[in-house]
Amino acid sequence: MHANKPENFYQNVTEALAQPDLKMIIRRTTDKAETKRAEAIANFPEFEKARQQGQKVKDHTIKYMDHYLAEFEKNAAAQGTIVHWASTGEEASKIVLDICRQHEAKKVTRSKSMLGEEIGLSHALDNSGIERVETDLAEHIIQLAGDPPSHIVWPAMHRSREDVIKLFREFHK
Repeated sequence: MHANKPENFYQNVTEALAQPDLKMIIRRTTDKAETKRAEAIANFPEFEKARQQGQKVKDHTIKYMDHYLAEFEKNAAAQGTIVHWASTGEEASKIVLDICRQHEAKKVTRSKSMLGEEIGLSHALDNSGIERVETDLAEHIIQLAGDPPSHIVWPAMHRSREDVIKLFREFHK
């Protein structure tokens, strides 16, 4: 699969549509998710009220993001945390790589985070010679396959069980 970039969108779509089982694989995941979501909502009578409250909190936080970021930095520093600021994904990845090199890291673990994917951290680590170990199963699957994530919640939803079995047999002997 090509890099997950906007300029490759049409080529990526063409290649995805040429995969005969992809629709079935994705439908299997989304059907299960829709069923579980409907069950959860049915068991949570205050769902709509909670959703609206969550939207208000999110909107407020985004509106006053500068305040909350400064508050986070102050509280984190008070607990002994070093906060690094970056303006670009490239700059953020460089900060992470510099920290790894400063500590002579040979291997790092990365937990599921779309932020890491968005800033290119996975590729930066891979290109640096530092071994990256994904702690999330789906992220590990796409790492083994060399794929970009296909979804923010289900990054490996485009992979069938059979694909995963083959990957694990190949990489986990």
